[in-house]
Amino acid sequence: MTGSESVQTAIGLMNKPATRLAPKVEEHLDDSERVIRMAKGDRAGGAFSGGVLVLTDRRVFFLKDGPLRKESESIPLDLITAASVKSTLLTSATIKITGAQSNETVERVNKADASDFVTELRRLLNERSRSAFPATQSSVADLAEQLTKLGELRDKGLLSDAEFEAHKAKLLR
Repeated sequence: MTGSESVQTAIGLMNKPATRLAPKVEEHLDDSERVIRMAKGDRAGGAFSGGVLVLTDRRVFFLKDGPLRKESESIPLDLITAASVKSTLLTSATIKITGAQSNETVERVNKADASDFVTELRRLLNERSRSAFPATQSSVADLAEQLTKLGELRDKGLLSDAEFEAHKAKLLR
């Protein structure tokens, strides 16, 4: 499936489509990168910034392409440490994605689109972690021990929160 085809498929899955931004999303894709889900919303802190959050097989990025403001920032899947959705009103929600080096919060997202987006992102992250870490009892215990040591270093002030998250992301790959 080409990038263009995957964008159209992702738009078809949306309850509140972002068709105006579809051509711009295609321009931001790398070779053979596939779009899996999209969610239309506003970047936190921006007054109705009107963009789209895009989940691909490699990363998550927010794209805003308007006459006054253009922006695009991405977080590679390997660096994402958490994803959550919080319902705010009857029909909208907020998506928060935490990465080892940056965070993304998108507000005023259709509630169903937000839930589907985060569910699919978590599925991808779980799939990637399973393939990267064949679970054995000793490797799980080893990982737990290494994470505990990292936490202790952070608690003692020897690692910053950002350094802790970066090291944790490496361990969880």
